[in-house]
Amino acid sequence: MASNGGSLRLITVSNLAFDTMTAVSFDTDYDTINNPQYRYALAALEDSNVRLSVLLQEPKFVMFNLDRWLFPSSIVGRDRFVKFIRMLLKQRLHAKARVSTIGADIFSFLEKCKDPDTGKELTAMELSTETALFVVA
Repeated sequence: MASNGGSLRLITVSNLAFDTMTAVSFDTDYDTINNPQYRYALAALEDSNVRLSVLLQEPKFVMFNLDRWLFPSSIVGRDRFVKFIRMLLKQRLHAKARVSTIGADIFSFLEKCKDPDTGKELTAMELSTETALFVVA
């Protein structure tokens, strides 16, 4: 019985961490503690990380797409997580277009960053990659 309570507390802490990260990084609150709609993103990230953890130890599993055969649920998790990241980025960019006062979150800083070599702003792909990094970290 105690282990169930511990698991529930761990899930609640994970949801709180996710809600805090999205609020600070993207000025968005998914309220995953009370609303299950976006909890799938946490599960998708966990599933994806199984494969990534193994590939860090043994990158040869990528040859012949062995990782796809060995970790099919991780591939599904990765795909779901990537879709979530794209949705998060789209929502954040849409919010910026609607409200010009946004600027207190980490993403606002990232949008203003420029490539030190070219002086150009980050591309959509680079923004997407950095968004994923914020969520994962």
